Amino acid sequence: MSNVYDQAHALARALRESEELKVLEQAWTSISKDQAKRQLLDQFRQLQMEVQMAQMSGQAPSQEAVKQLNGLLEKVQADPGLKSFLEVEQRLGTMMNDLNRIISEPLERIYRS
Repeated sequence: MSNVYDQAHALARALRESEELKVLEQAWTSISKDQAKRQLLDQFRQLQMEVQMAQMSGQAPSQEAVKQLNGLLEKVQADPGLKSFLEVEQRLGTMMNDLNRIISEPLERIYRS
C-alpha cells in the first residue's frame, strides 16, 4: 500500500512543474512589478468579490457596482498581460477543481451507498 502523503507531495511537485503554474508565476511576477497593473487587478478583484457576495446573499448588486465592474473588466481585458494572467489563472482553477473532484471521489462513493 502506498503512502497517501507521498502521493500528495508527488502531486504538488507535478503541479509546480506544470506549464500552467509556470505561466501563472511568470505573469504574476510581471504584474507585481507594475504598480498600475497590480492596482487595476486589485480593484477588479475587490469589486468582483463584493458583487459576488451580494449575489450569494440573495441581494442584487447595485447598478453602479455592476457598471464599475464592467468598466474595470474592459480595462483588464484591454491589457494583454492582465488578460493572459486571468485566463491562465482560470485554467489552473479548473485543473484544481478537477483534481479535487478526483481526490474526493472515494468519499463520495461511500456516502452515496
